[in-house]
Amino acid sequence: MAERRKLSSRKQEKSAMNPKEPMTKIQKEITAWMKINIPTKKTKFLHSHVVEYFIGKKAVDLLFEDSPWAPNKELDTETDRFIFSSREHVVETLDLLLRYKMFHRARKILVVDEKKPKKKEKSDSKPEKEKSEETESERKESKCDTEAEEEKKKKRRIRLDMHLEQMFEDCTDAYVWLYDPIPWYYWIAGGAIVLVVIVLCLFPLWPRRLRKGTHWLAFIAACLMVVVLIIAILKYIIFGILYGLSGRKLKFWILPNLTEDVTFLESFWPLYSYKYTGEVRMDEDEVPDEKNENSDSNESEKAGFEFVEKSKNE
Repeated sequence: MAERRKLSSRKQEKSAMNPKEPMTKIQKEITAWMKINIPTKKTKFLHSHVVEYFIGKKAVDLLFEDSPWAPNKELDTETDRFIFSSREHVVETLDLLLRYKMFHRARKILVVDEKKPKKKEKSDSKPEKEKSEETESERKESKCDTEAEEEKKKKRRIRLDMHLEQMFEDCTDAYVWLYDPIPWYYWIAGGAIVLVVIVLCLFPLWPRRLRKGTHWLAFIAACLMVVVLIIAILKYIIFGILYGLSGRKLKFWILPNLTEDVTFLESFWPLYSYKYTGEVRMDEDEVPDEKNENSDSNESEKAGFEFVEKSKNE
């Protein structure tokens, strides 16, 4: 087995990274099947963008056992069907797909958390009973720590970097997808946009009623845009006048979400908002008497309750 792997790796090294022949139909079908059926994960590549990757060994296992080209799914009626003869055959085909730049090999880098607290050193100046109790507790803690470490190993955070040796191997290395097919709904949306543009270009051939209706719709839309611009200008004028007259204490906004990055309906709600940072004056009727406050506090202390004043902001 080791000699076969060496021979296959030598063949892969000799093969060119840019094959001259185009991809065959079977190779395209294999890549499409892999993109749908092979489990992928997401992580960052070179600290920048998020990519999808798969494990090489899992891809070989699925192609050799559960794919339509697996040897255990061979049919008598289809004698000319493409079938993988061995795992080395699967590795060779995947290496060809790598050289067609359907995916590329990446190197895993573990992400170390620098914010983890360090363990404190334990003091030895303790009696023997306490030490024996601590040893038992330490054993239990060590078991829990080993279980926690195993769980952490499973949930390790990794980052990917470019691998210097671009060849496919039957191992646990990561392979980043470069093959990104265009979904079917993209084609439908693109065709709809083209049809709308063609219909707009044929505007002179429309019936008169439709042309008049479009003129009125365009006029109404322009009026709405002008009204929105006028409100936006008045918004800042009113804010500046009130802000100056109040001595930089009152911030009053008309339609505060009008220029924010929100939806169309949310930009017109709320109608206004304000914020006052100065002192609040109170009328004589609203000012509480000190005597009444003291009597209420004494009664609450005797009864075992606290007298809580609600703030005006609440």
